[in-house]
Parts: sequence; C-alpha cells; structure tokens
Amino acid sequence: MRISPLNSITFSNNQGVIQSVQEGASDKKKMDNSYKLAIGISSSAAIGLVSYFIFRRKPQAAVENKPVVINEADNLINKTLSKLKSDVEDLSSKFVIKLKNGGTKVQYSTPVNDDVDTIRDILIFDKDGNLNRRVVSKFDAKSKTTVHRVFKGDAEHLSEKPDEINRHFLTKEITIENYKPFMRDIIERNFFVRTSDNNQIHYQDFYRKGKLFERTIYKDKLGSNQDTESVVRYNFAYDKGELSAVAKQDLFKDGHQHGIYQNGGFDPFPILVKNKGEKDFKDIKIYTFEPLCEHDARFNPDNI
Repeated sequence: MRISPLNSITFSNNQGVIQSVQEGASDKKKMDNSYKLAIGISSSAAIGLVSYFIFRRKPQAAVENKPVVINEADNLINKTLSKLKSDVEDLSSKFVIKLKNGGTKVQYSTPVNDDVDTIRDILIFDKDGNLNRRVVSKFDAKSKTTVHRVFKGDAEHLSEKPDEINRHFLTKEITIENYKPFMRDIIERNFFVRTSDNNQIHYQDFYRKGKLFERTIYKDKLGSNQDTESVVRYNFAYDKGELSAVAKQDLFKDGHQHGIYQNGGFDPFPILVKNKGEKDFKDIKIYTFEPLCEHDARFNPDNI
C-alpha cells in the first residue's frame, strides 16, 4: 500500500528497499533470472562483494614462497567444499573467482530458466581459505520473487543446508518482487531489506517508460509490536531523458504524518528540491505532488 496523499490522511504501517536512482528498468513483466538473482549480490553496498583479484609481480623471494601459501588456502577451500550441503543438487561443477583482496568466490547454481525455480549458492573465502560468508539466492518462478540470504560465520556453521543454518548467522535477508503493472504503462517494484536486528527497509519504486519517477522508503522496526519509524517519498525529474532533479518529502516522521499539529494549526512537511549539480535540497514552499508538477513540469511522469 502507498502512503495516502495529504488531502486524505490515512496511514497504515507499510513495509518495504533502495537501488540507484539511475538504474535502468524494463517494462517487460519477465526478467532474465540471472539478472534477478544478481540484483543485490553484485552491489558492494548490499552485501560487500569485491571485484576480481589481480596478481601483481613481486620480488623473486616472495614469488618462491607464494605457491605454498596458495596451496594451503586451496586445500582448505576444497576441504570445506567437500563437506558442503546445498539446495543445489548437482555440485559437480562450480564457478571460481579470485578476489581483489586475495580471497576466493565459489559459486554453484541450478540451470537458469524463466519458468522454473532457480538457486544460486555463493561462498566467500578469505585469502587463507577460511569460509566467512555465504549468500544463497532463490528465485520463485510462480511468485516471480527473489530472496537473497546473507550468512556470516565460519565453515563449521555455514556448511549446513541453508534452511538448517542457525539464524544467528543470518546477517541480512533481501526480498525483491518482480515488476508488476500498476496502471497504464506504469510498473511497480518492491525491494525489502531485513537485517539481523529486526530492522527492515522497504523501497517501493514506480517506473514509466523505463524511468524511475517515484520512490517511497519505509523504515520499520519488526517484532511483536511492529512500528514504522519513518516514511520518505522521492520524485525524480527528467529533461530529454536524463535525470535533472530530485524532490523529497517526509510523509511520516517522529510519529507525525504529513506534518505537525501545533499552536492550533497544522505545519505540513515541505517538499524539498535539488537540481542536478546542486549540493543541497531547497524548500520550495510546496506541500503536495500535484502542485509540484504544476510548478515544475519535469516531475510529471506524463512528460517522460
């Protein structure tokens, strides 16, 4: 559900995640599974993965000792992999990447197909061959939803089947709902990030013609007494197809929805705007979306 506009105030605790403003989006209902599973994994902000490892030449003395270190690390990795229990049934083939920090990334996966469930099991080892992180991604073909689970610990605890790993080692769970039609040529996507301390961030995105024009971010505290801590809406303006401005407005803040009642009156939360190249947001004395579009037609999604 979306936060209701100012002229009809009814607030319900919604749940919900964020991606780069300038990420491209597709109007197609189906997305390639490998792309769906990759969202949130390749991003260093989401789970901290690093780029490929580049071997640099060293003095001869260092080169002579290096194979011994590598062999010890590889032996430890192979030992861990031999005990691995995974939802990927066929572990006979794997994809191995040496990372920039000297570590190793090992990936197992099921065949990618839009019409069947897909699993990707990724293990991250440090430069000494110790397993310290595991990322398990599952795409559900029926619901078109992808769930990434990030575990952090050691080989003893992370080598079990994902559903049998103690949740104490689950540091983050990311749920991505596939694009779905909202109205006309507008499509919606939801992205949820849940952390081990029971905090959840929900990014509710709306696209038109492949352009993100609105994002609402819900920050929730989960538990028996679930509570929404804040709701912020962002609107994006485009000029000749390029992002040109961003507007943001608090919809729920410090227990107040849309604004604050005080001194016998109501002070609404203002819309703040920042144009491309500017450092700070500015108060434009506008408080609802429709007047914003009248003030600056670039924010009107009909003009994308």
